[in-house]
Amino acid sequence: MDVFLKTFLGGKLLSAMGRDGNDQMYSVTWAIVEGENNLSWEWFFLQLQKCMALGEGVGVTLISDEHQPILNVVSTILPSTEHRHCARHIYMLWHKSFRGDDMKLRFWKIVKAYNLVDYQDALDELGAVDQDAVVAFNSYNPRLFCREFMSTSTKTDVVTNNLAETFNGYIINARTKHLLYMLEDIRASLMQRLVLKRRDGEDNWSTLSKDSAKIGERERKSIQL
Repeated sequence: MDVFLKTFLGGKLLSAMGRDGNDQMYSVTWAIVEGENNLSWEWFFLQLQKCMALGEGVGVTLISDEHQPILNVVSTILPSTEHRHCARHIYMLWHKSFRGDDMKLRFWKIVKAYNLVDYQDALDELGAVDQDAVVAFNSYNPRLFCREFMSTSTKTDVVTNNLAETFNGYIINARTKHLLYMLEDIRASLMQRLVLKRRDGEDNWSTLSKDSAKIGERERKSIQL
């Protein structure tokens, strides 16, 4: 993710977010650069690769929007990474030509289909309404943002980079401060968050996280019905 800094110095803050065991935001790293370009993203990903020992990215899933500098750098530094494109960003582009709540529901039904049969059925349903919408949908390369085509090796079905937007909202006040104060605010607030989440996890004696247990219980009840 990249966000503008609201100071007279300008610049951008680049960040990488992950998910913890409870499927919530876990901040991996963040850095300030002069702007969003190939050199800035290359430096950022090189640091990320080194600190996390990612190698060429085998077994790693990365989700980003379709900014060309990110696409260029990831394909070079982490060529074995499964690089997914954020479905929400693609929807915003596709939705400009195909508006309405019905089209929105059809778009996400296709994106979230877990198998080829459901995927094709949802695509055919969209085609019965508007064949041009199907052509436009396919032009964005569904293999990069639809669940049906995603690798199962990393055990994640995420199709959006909403965690990056969550982090952006989390630091919105800090972004108005001068650089050193901003970085200290971000560091302190994220440390507090980690402590709170750790304490919350220590209160859970289940082998599953709280959110995972809730999902499992909901699925169990639906099967019984």
